[in-house]
Amino acid sequence: MSERFWDTTNTFHLPKIGEMTLTPEDFTMISGLSFGGHWLYVRGTSVKLTWLKSTFEDKKPVDEYNVDRCIRYNWGGAAYATMFHYMAHFSRKKLKSLGGLLNVWEAYEYFHLGTPSLNQQKADAFPRLSRWTGANRVSSTKPRSKLAELRQMIENLTPEDVNWNPWFAVNLPEEFQYCQILLKRRVLFKCAFGQYWYLGERVFSQTVHKYSPWIPKNPPVTIRKGRLMETSDLEFAFEGFEITNFHLARVKNSQYFHFCERNLLGPLVETKEVQSEGMVSEEGSNLERRKMPSTPYHENRSGFRPFFREVPVYPSMGSAYDKR
Repeated sequence: MSERFWDTTNTFHLPKIGEMTLTPEDFTMISGLSFGGHWLYVRGTSVKLTWLKSTFEDKKPVDEYNVDRCIRYNWGGAAYATMFHYMAHFSRKKLKSLGGLLNVWEAYEYFHLGTPSLNQQKADAFPRLSRWTGANRVSSTKPRSKLAELRQMIENLTPEDVNWNPWFAVNLPEEFQYCQILLKRRVLFKCAFGQYWYLGERVFSQTVHKYSPWIPKNPPVTIRKGRLMETSDLEFAFEGFEITNFHLARVKNSQYFHFCERNLLGPLVETKEVQSEGMVSEEGSNLERRKMPSTPYHENRSGFRPFFREVPVYPSMGSAYDKR
């Protein structure tokens, strides 16, 4: 799946589905970490003991007061941004691992590709990782799927293969429900490594828990440069913006797939012609084509990412693709 993750959108590009990602709701449901509270102002990749001491130490032993001070911080937001940092850099071959959040990706339950079987499904388990303990995993003697086979399975995924509401049975406690508000926003998260956008408008089907294709506007220009944002803009970005501000129109499946073909990563396991970057004239007729490799996208993936072009004006759309 990391081969299909693109940090120009912070989403997975799936040829026959469109875009998906691990949303704030998914993250809370899987990890049990909540969003909201004070941001952690930490520089670097570690926390100094002196900071912990000055922030949480009290003359009294650890008590409810000190625990309450701990939970006032946005641990979920920091962990979520860290997850995007590792996935973005791993997908570009800048890191060799997904950090300490690999188990969160393993419990991504919209579709099951290579995930172990369970003795008890526990559909209401919260956090979802609690049902992935070793005792509940079924040992399998089946040989693992080869990488090429997994790629082919991903290429062939369709909307009908996706469980658009994997958390339907979970009774989410009130203190964790802020993730469901963030789910339907374009919002910036930060961690010690930087600042990362979640673009809810690009994964609209996940926000409404059913397949519903919409053409989104362009990602923000700071999608990979969140650290360069003006301080005055950060407060609004951390609160987030309603995703309805970033939709052009709901379209038919065929129109949405045309958008995906022009703007998202194409198949990796078969030869396919795709548009070359930045080669579209105003009339859309001066196109240069190149061949998509049938082998892994290693060299190209280390630097190339799709840049968003003007898409055709569909009958249900009032204007062409927004350049914001």
